Amino acid sequence: VVGIFDVLIALAVLFFPIRGILAWATFWCFFTALLRPWSGQGISEFFERGGNYGPPLALMIFCGFNFRSFKDWFSPIAPPKITPENVTQLILILQLAIAFYLVGHGGYYIFDENNQRDYLSQHWAAVGIGLTPASILIMGWFEVALGAMVFIKPSRHLLLFIIVWKVFSESLYFISGVPNGYIWEWIERSGDYWAPLILILLMQWKTNRNKEISTRIAC
Repeated sequence: VVGIFDVLIALAVLFFPIRGILAWATFWCFFTALLRPWSGQGISEFFERGGNYGPPLALMIFCGFNFRSFKDWFSPIAPPKITPENVTQLILILQLAIAFYLVGHGGYYIFDENNQRDYLSQHWAAVGIGLTPASILIMGWFEVALGAMVFIKPSRHLLLFIIVWKVFSESLYFISGVPNGYIWEWIERSGDYWAPLILILLMQWKTNRNKEISTRIAC
């Protein structure tokens, strides 16, 4: 039942977006991410799901909270306009989401919560890369550093690298053939791939707008 409901929510976001559905998606993704540390799986599990709850929160911000009545929660959302204010908000939310999931994933390697080191080592072994205890820590701190860089000063090249890195590293779920290593694991992390791409587009929009303003002032 939970699985079917998740699929229906996803379809509704695509074809019949309303604020109530976006609010539920944000709450549900945040709540289910919290269930992981509550069940003893470690705090890294919560942060690693930043790609799950970050995008629906960004959509909520983008569509606005200026509803006038309860009915507005269940009415189709008109295509919102891009403004400097909501672009700035979206950029911050996506920076946090990307930083969260990179730091969280790096925490798997560093802290070995829920025996994740052995699990991830099996992933890399499937493509002929054997991880030593030292290289495991290096991998972890590498992802933590990527997360810090995204939050402090994201760049297009950095974000493009993160897209390629996450698409490849998460594809190891179904390449490795480990338990539960199905393609659904890769799909479930779609936010990890799309968030950096959307952030690139928003940053470019902001850059272009600043250039237009500078040109008008110069004229």
